[in-house]
Amino acid sequence: MLVLNEDIKTQIIKHAIDEFPNEACGLFSANSGSSTIACFYPMANVANSEIIYQLDPLEMMKVEGIAD
Repeated sequence: MLVLNEDIKTQIIKHAIDEFPNEACGLFSANSGSSTIACFYPMANVANSEIIYQLDPLEMMKVEGIAD
């Protein structure tokens, strides 16, 4: 089970509110061997849709590089 601290939870909620009415999306990262989320990376929904989301592949690769 993933564990969210209050700061991460607040970041996720803020991103969802900022993106409303569109679907919000982002990536999480945790330290190796931990189930506690260490970082949240809000990402753009390039589908610009209220019912689906699509991550920008280049933005996703950039975030994955930061998270490693």
